[in-house]
Amino acid sequence: LHFTRSSIVSMHYLEEFDIALAIFVLHFNETIAELEEALHAIYKSLRKGGKLVAFVPNGVEHLNPMTEEEGRKLGALLLLDGDRRFDGERMIVRFYSSNGDSFNANNLTYL
Repeated sequence: LHFTRSSIVSMHYLEEFDIALAIFVLHFNETIAELEEALHAIYKSLRKGGKLVAFVPNGVEHLNPMTEEEGRKLGALLLLDGDRRFDGERMIVRFYSSNGDSFNANNLTYL
């Protein structure tokens, strides 16, 4: 077992990891371009079949769910069903490009 701590955007690993952890860090990217660069660097660092486990703060009730406009500004939007979150709940996250177009939506599990 080996842990590495590094700036996401400055790491240059190529298919070296089975799993990457991004615990309360992705929301600190200052621009959508920086977030895209960080996610691309993580993707390149993972071996085939590798997984990214990421936690972002989204449990503040009065801030969740965000509006479509906020999702476009931040680059991602959680599509939630109802008001209350529970561990293991499945939801969808929609990602937006820098010009505000939705380019991907992925299922995720709320933990």
